[in-house]
Amino acid sequence: MTKPIFEPIKGYQCKCLHCRVIYGLLAENASGKNIKTLRGRYFNLLQLRDGISMKVNLKKTEPMQVAVVSHVGPYGQVGKLYEEIASWLTQKRLKIAGPPFGWFYDNPQQVPTHQLRSEVGFPFKGEAKPEGKINIKRIPTQVVLSTTHKGPYREVGPAYTALFQYADEKGYIPLGCPMEIYLNDPAKVPETELLTEVQLPIKKK
Repeated sequence: MTKPIFEPIKGYQCKCLHCRVIYGLLAENASGKNIKTLRGRYFNLLQLRDGISMKVNLKKTEPMQVAVVSHVGPYGQVGKLYEEIASWLTQKRLKIAGPPFGWFYDNPQQVPTHQLRSEVGFPFKGEAKPEGKINIKRIPTQVVLSTTHKGPYREVGPAYTALFQYADEKGYIPLGCPMEIYLNDPAKVPETELLTEVQLPIKKK
């Protein structure tokens, strides 16, 4: 059987596995299965594997200014980047305005570990310019689907599944890669109590 080919839809930039499968143009494979059938089967496999139901909310976010660092390599290495960004913000006398967050663009089951792309950072208040590997971005108000995962960071997958299933069922199209927001401190709570909000920017079809 020919391996399916995933391509992003026109005007859509995110290339993470979830987006490519659910909102990409899925080429017919050698067996002739159509896009709808293959996409539905992907959903069913995820539901059986995860066996978890998660509440999804629709909300509008506030605009924010963020300091971020891009990383290529194992996702487990990004922890030190948060320390570097927080230290830089402190040195610049800038106020951290919210919890740390991250974008993780590649699926580690599909992309070699040394090629995994991510971007992590903090929202902040004040005036700053990019410096070294630290970049400054402004994120506008967005309409997002949101859900919260409780437990180890490595087990956040069902949150992504819930968001994309909800978007597909309700007729939404994603506008970017999901953002993970870390609501509490792994140094202060046990791994089982970690809270991660996952936000998916969307628009109506």
